[in-house]
Order: sequence, then C-alpha cells, then structure tokens
Amino acid sequence: MRFLAIALLVLASVAAVQPEAVKNYLASRDAYIARFTADTDAGDFGDDVMAAHDAALDDLEAQLKQIVGPAALQGFPADGAISLDTLFDTDVGFGSLDGLLFSADDMEAGALVTTDALVEVWLAAHRDWWDTFTMPDNLPDALREESFYIQAISADAAVVRFAELPVTVPTGADHVYAMLDMRTQDLAVGVPDEIMVAVIGGGRFYLATAPVTAPVHAIPACDAVWKGYEARAEAQTGSDTDDPYALYAEGEEAYRRCYAEHAPGEDAYPAVVAEAQALADRLH
Repeated sequence: MRFLAIALLVLASVAAVQPEAVKNYLASRDAYIARFTADTDAGDFGDDVMAAHDAALDDLEAQLKQIVGPAALQGFPADGAISLDTLFDTDVGFGSLDGLLFSADDMEAGALVTTDALVEVWLAAHRDWWDTFTMPDNLPDALREESFYIQAISADAAVVRFAELPVTVPTGADHVYAMLDMRTQDLAVGVPDEIMVAVIGGGRFYLATAPVTAPVHAIPACDAVWKGYEARAEAQTGSDTDDPYALYAEGEEAYRRCYAEHAPGEDAYPAVVAEAQALADRLH
C-alpha cells in the first residue's frame, strides 16, 4: 500500500505540472526545429550547428523527463533517453513520437514511454503527415494502423502486422493492443520475428517491442499463396500487358491475410500470446 501511495503521489505531481511543462516543451522543440531548418536551408551543416543540435536534444530530454516522470518498468533501467533522433526536418526519422526510450536490461526489449498529452498533439500533427494516409485522432484506433508505428518509431523500415494477439489489459491500465509483426524495407513475406505491445493508462502511453522467442515458423498454405502470385508476377516481368509489381503487392497482402487467418492454429501461437502478455504486464 505504501508503494502504491508513493506511485500515485508521483503521478499526481507529474500530472499537476504537465500542462505548462508540455506547452514549454513543444515551444522549445518547435523553436529548435525552426532554427535547424534555417541552417539547413542555408546549407550550414558545420560542427557548430551539429553541437547546437546535440545540446538541443539534451535540453529537450531534460524537459521530457520532467513531463513523463519516473518510469518503473520491470526489467528496464530507471533512466530513459529522448526518443527523437533529429530536429532537422529533412532527415529520415524526423517527426517521431516524443517520449523517453528505455532499453531492457537484457538489451532485447525496448519501450517508449510518453504522456497522453504529447500523444494527442502528435496525432494531430500527423493526421496528414503522409498524402496517402489519414492518421486517426483516437489513439486506440491509431494503434490498429501500421502507419502509426512507422511514423512513431520506425521511419527507416515498414512495420508489418501478421497477426493481432489477444492479450488482457494489465491491472490498472485502460487499453492494450498487441501484434506479431515484422520490420522490413522489402516485401513483407516470411516469418514475423517481433512482438509489439501498446498500453494506455494512468495518463501515459507505453509502446514496447521485443523479439519473438517462441519457435514461429512459415505456414505452408501461405507460402503456396505467395508462390502463386510470385509466379504470375515473374511471368509478366518485361511484358507490356500488366504491372508485375502490382501482383507482388497483391501477393504480399494475400500472404499476410493467410498468415493472420492461420496463426491462431499454429503450435507456437499460445507461447507468442504469452510473451506478449508478459511484455504488457511489465509496462504498467
């Protein structure tokens, strides 16, 4: 009970300072972005600019630690680092979700922790971040979109969902979403190798990733689906009749639908769900 009382006191104190602290953080971040955008436009990438950029990230990290507050995640260190890699708006990774990153003690799992207020601002800013996709303004809805994860944490590789994982909301949390996924810069055909778990609760948002340790394998029925599309696409390569790349894309979608349909019947599926549940339970 004493631990719970202390935890509630910490969260209450963080919540009390959040509105002004968040406002100040966003103003600082946007001012830094404007400054480095001007440097970029002027072609200035000198040592002084890069040193100022590093100092800006340090300043923003200190502010985020005040906003997010201490995070007691099981198996993770107490101290996190800023999730933003860059304040140059032309860099890959610009616009990722503001928060603190934590690497697990075993260096396998990773977690991003932020607040509802910062997520709300980020979702609004990313509503039309891409011309081809409209970001939902509701976080639970956004969590069902692969584009959310790409824009939030994985700008250099697509996050591709192979199956949703039915995990239970951790005690004290409000919402959880988990999936079996793969990150790739190519067609997403193969064996998924990662679990992603998102938890909302207590004014915070947690997003964790971890490699799958259960023996996940290819599904022969789905491999057959893909090979059918692949053969048709290869037959059309170099012809003027159809676009083989469209067939590859259709084949990828068909493969993933097949995998999602068959995954619950695979021997490893209960173990994968258990891994996702264990990860979710570490986050709140």
